[in-house]
Amino acid sequence: MPGRNNPKVGKKGEAIAEDIILTEINGEFLFDPAFVGSTFPGIDFYVQLTPSDSKSLFFLAQVKSTYSLYDTKNNLKIKCTLKKLKELAKNPAPTYILGVDLIGKKVYARFIKSPVRKSLNFLPTNFELTPKNLTLLHKEVVNYWKNTKTLTHKKKFKSITYD
Repeated sequence: MPGRNNPKVGKKGEAIAEDIILTEINGEFLFDPAFVGSTFPGIDFYVQLTPSDSKSLFFLAQVKSTYSLYDTKNNLKIKCTLKKLKELAKNPAPTYILGVDLIGKKVYARFIKSPVRKSLNFLPTNFELTPKNLTLLHKEVVNYWKNTKTLTHKKKFKSITYD
């Protein structure tokens, strides 16, 4: 088993997370993930919601991978420093940590919000990204944007329309 800091462990976890996010539900895909890890440090995926009536809504995700390490409460053991979490929490967009069990090929999600007070050493396994929970995640992100003033913000620059 490769070491924890081996970049291929991270790549494998990212591939599993992307595959799970791309689960087809009732004949459609709810998400369209784009890997941005090499472009934006701290963020692995920009995930746009689909279908197109979701008005370009999205969330951001950081992936943490492990080889089936669970604690006595069945939480997935991961490592995310306080500094990294504070950086993630600064994003005005909904941001999630995705914990990946590399052997079981399971992905667990946790929303990150301010204020962050301590590092994250485990993820609860009660929000595994199953088809049911992916549907709930989609609804959660839609609701996040519905309740955020960025969508109704008055712009100083005029919109450009093309004929």
